[in-house]
Amino acid sequence: MEFTWRKTNTMTNLQGLRDQLEELEDTWQLPFKTMFVLQLTIDELVTNAVMHCKKNATLDLIIKKLENEVVVTIEDDAGFFNPLELKEPDIDAPAEERCIGGLGIHLVKKKSKKFEYRRENDHNIVTVTIDNSPQ
Repeated sequence: MEFTWRKTNTMTNLQGLRDQLEELEDTWQLPFKTMFVLQLTIDELVTNAVMHCKKNATLDLIIKKLENEVVVTIEDDAGFFNPLELKEPDIDAPAEERCIGGLGIHLVKKKSKKFEYRRENDHNIVTVTIDNSPQ
């Protein structure tokens, strides 16, 4: 099974995507744990593209449901950004001493099976593999 979505990077389009993900959860019968990581992944990566990248960038999202995995690929033309180069947040530091940013990407990396980045033809391509094996 496959879901595709292509839009410009706006908050309005992001909200529409959230609504479509709820429908996808029902259609694909995804377990709560898989759906949680899927929503976290998409919300974090797409929100970053909306908030921090050039306006009117094109976002392509492909979600594939395989037997025991869900694979999310997000591609954008919003300028170079490699999330793997972000400094790991100091999660042990008191909240008031922590730097802003990076926690969402950190959570996606920790909750997913695999987190990959590549740059091709002036596009950022992030692929996240989520475990969907029977609980």
